[in-house]
Amino acid sequence: MWQVYLSTNNIHSIYFNAWETDFNDDVLVTLIGEIELHLNNFELDPKKKKVEPYKNKKELNLILKNHRNKLYTFLGQVDKEDKIVCDWISIKIVRLSQKGNLLAKDEAINLLENLVNQWIEYDKSLFSWKGYNELITEHIEACIRRFRYAGSFIGYLYRTLEYSGRGLIPIEKFSLDESSNITGKRKIETFPIVKKN
Repeated sequence: MWQVYLSTNNIHSIYFNAWETDFNDDVLVTLIGEIELHLNNFELDPKKKKVEPYKNKKELNLILKNHRNKLYTFLGQVDKEDKIVCDWISIKIVRLSQKGNLLAKDEAINLLENLVNQWIEYDKSLFSWKGYNELITEHIEACIRRFRYAGSFIGYLYRTLEYSGRGLIPIEKFSLDESSNITGKRKIETFPIVKKN
């Protein structure tokens, strides 16, 4: 009765009967399972159209052709103007990607990975991302999908990586055959080998 009243007033609710769904000792697990089941069928904005993915190279080439001589800004930026141009290009490609153009999404990821690699190399606040290439790509895709405001996309991506990278442990590769700067011996020789009897 209460659920019918809420639905007639366009208020979304979830019906949970503990007797019918009593399959786990932990009630919270059962409740979260029911919530997840209902959320999968729930649309936040029923008026919002689903974006159909498509591939249109002409749309992408139009953007790239207009800015072909400024694509170097994704590899390195000389001055403030280069940063602004890089942001403009990225916003145009991201917006095209959000409309459903899969080629624009791939191109945006490719260009932005180059930019992020530069940040990782020269910015100490993003150094912890070194070695997390797949996770970087996932974060770039998420930023492309979620970018909604009219500000700087590059700034949005940078802050996202900065904040989400705080918990990452940097992955460093080294060889035990390299010589140590302190002892002059190979690194493998500085560690004692313990033999078990």
